[in-house]
Amino acid sequence: MVITMSIKRISILFFSVIFLTGCVATNELEELAIISARGIDLKEDDEIETTLNIIRFDPEAQSIYTTIKAAGKSVKQAREHAGYQIGYEISEGQLRAEIYGRETATKGITPLLGGLIRDAQASDTMYLVIANSTASELMEHQTDNAKSIGRYLDALLTKEIKEKAIPASNIQKYTVSAGTIGQDPVLAIIDIKDDSPAIVGIGLLKGDRLVKEVSTHEGTLINIILDRLKNTEMSITVPLAPFESYIDKELMHEHYASTEEVTIQYLVNKGKGKIKVKNVKNLTFKTEIQLDIDVRGLSKPVSLKNKNAIKLLEKEMEKKLTDQYENLFKETQEANIDPFGFGKFYRANRQVAKLTDNEWRKLYPNISVDFHVDVDILQAGTIQ
Repeated sequence: MVITMSIKRISILFFSVIFLTGCVATNELEELAIISARGIDLKEDDEIETTLNIIRFDPEAQSIYTTIKAAGKSVKQAREHAGYQIGYEISEGQLRAEIYGRETATKGITPLLGGLIRDAQASDTMYLVIANSTASELMEHQTDNAKSIGRYLDALLTKEIKEKAIPASNIQKYTVSAGTIGQDPVLAIIDIKDDSPAIVGIGLLKGDRLVKEVSTHEGTLINIILDRLKNTEMSITVPLAPFESYIDKELMHEHYASTEEVTIQYLVNKGKGKIKVKNVKNLTFKTEIQLDIDVRGLSKPVSLKNKNAIKLLEKEMEKKLTDQYENLFKETQEANIDPFGFGKFYRANRQVAKLTDNEWRKLYPNISVDFHVDVDILQAGTIQ
């Protein structure tokens, strides 16, 4: 019991140091219920249901984390109603993640953000994410990481975004993208996987409404164009047949399943994309993708000691990545969403009246993009 209480007091002291500088009010920490994550779901009666992941600095409590639910006609009113349930003053000074239920996200999230953007307590680095189900189901999952979901998502998203594995999804990035003609926002989709919250996909929004989900790999493809990759881990599967001359047949027969593909694990040392407008009138674009990579592993015994084998692998990866970009682009055209931001470049290059959102929605399904991918293998390691 003494050890348990000591751990609790140390935890409270640790979080006190973290949160003390972040709270805008002068209240004692023991009197505050600090929201670390908030889930939002729209109810059938037009009320907004909020699920709050709260940190309470109470030495007598079993855990410093607790979750409560409250509803109201607005997010602000729901927060006020939540305050009636606990004997603490609620603070949003350390709100790390705002979670929208999937169905709620399809109806539009910007109206739900209004008060948050104006709230002096809210941080512009706060993450916006979409739950694969409802926000309340995600946040009420009874595992340690789910119980502290605000802290956990903050660490998870910070890591993935820092590694450029997914596009940035903080509130500042979202508001800029949602308010820019010719650029649609993207947000991470979260679900419980192996008893912990995990990024299971990337949501593509039209304006502020979720309309399509793509894989995390496709999210990385988008991010190569939106940002610059550095030390980002990726993988790709290509046909095995072109490497027939470089396969260890005996090893292949003894230790590997017979398949017609080989998967390459690789590290992107540097990756960048560049969009160019080829012809404004004809709506033609060119997108150049440059990847400098280290090969970390192959799923089949293909030797990369020979320079010709390396050149062949570069060529096959370029072909596959080009196909992936073309297919992803086609899917965005069918959904009429522009996560790549082609509209921004079109708007900057045309010499006529100001581009409107409705006009770009009519044009986007008809634009043509030539994707050119250049893969440069810097190191193949000890791959045999």
